[in-house]
Amino acid sequence: MFSNLPAKEQLPLKLRAVYELYGYKKYNMDKFEPYDMYLENKSFLKYEGIITFTNTNGRLMALKPDVTMSIVKNTSDSSESNKLYYNENVFRRQQAGGEFCEINQMGLEFIGGDDNYSEAEVTLLALRSLEAIDNEYVLNIAHMGYISSLLDYCGVENRNREKCLRLIKQKNTHGINDFASELKLENTAKDTLKAVITISGGLYSCIEKLSAFALNKGMTEAIDEMKGLYNAVKEAGLESKLQLDFSVVNDPDYYNGIVFQGFIPSTPRAVLSGGRYDNLMRRFGKEQNAIGFALYLGELDRVFRKTDEYDTDLLLLYGNAGADRVVKEVERLKNSYESIRAEKTLPVGIRARNIINISESEVN
Repeated sequence: MFSNLPAKEQLPLKLRAVYELYGYKKYNMDKFEPYDMYLENKSFLKYEGIITFTNTNGRLMALKPDVTMSIVKNTSDSSESNKLYYNENVFRRQQAGGEFCEINQMGLEFIGGDDNYSEAEVTLLALRSLEAIDNEYVLNIAHMGYISSLLDYCGVENRNREKCLRLIKQKNTHGINDFASELKLENTAKDTLKAVITISGGLYSCIEKLSAFALNKGMTEAIDEMKGLYNAVKEAGLESKLQLDFSVVNDPDYYNGIVFQGFIPSTPRAVLSGGRYDNLMRRFGKEQNAIGFALYLGELDRVFRKTDEYDTDLLLLYGNAGADRVVKEVERLKNSYESIRAEKTLPVGIRARNIINISESEVN
């Protein structure tokens, strides 16, 4: 259906079909939001710099640097679930201190998903999204409830939690040693932290290992939740794509439950990121739970360049042939090739799978 389009243009159409199959509706949003909304939630954004301007009413506005926050703000607080997907551009710095750029994102949000199915569905759609890009993908998963409950057990509180979470993301066992000494944590707590953060690999085997360190109710509940997620994804035959990796843990002020990042071989950074963000909903005074993800289409340029080996299936060189002759040949050939590019002479840099020359000198 989309085979005549470049791969970069095919992907959003394929994903739209997948999301709508599961009942998600397209969400369109304004380019601008009040700046104070982002200012109050800067820690959620995880980057510096927002493009601002003053509107005609004198209010400071911002070009949206994030989609999820806008959806949460504009979602009505009701008992009904809301399934939304989007294809939007956001405006961010490329790196700290770098230039601003426009970044294309596609993703979805399941607002009001209060049961385990919502989590399973969104995780499955994250897997399907990665599958549409490259069959050699992986979805790294962690559970914020497990980590938060572990820190409770270890007696790590307040500001110290943020530092400990950084060490967990880095899987820094030496740093954990120093951290434990600084806070005078018990050896059992230190050893448990070090053991947990080194567990990674296939989700099923890791769940069994994590169960040995489930030392309170919160950790046990997180284990049960991950088991349920694994079993649900197994029904779709994609369980081998789930990997446990605590380097994907995120800010507990916003995220709780499952968090995840998606990777493909040709791109060093995550191309997809998401998770359960009930805590963000609470910050906006919303009672619903929510889970979603964003796919960073800009990270896929390298993949698209690799996939589009040719610029056209057929290059038709017509030289001095008349327009009627060229149209006749295009009409005759159009059902035999995916795309036809007619040119008077050979263009520089065009990659063609096939070339046919019908220049006037070759026509009797």
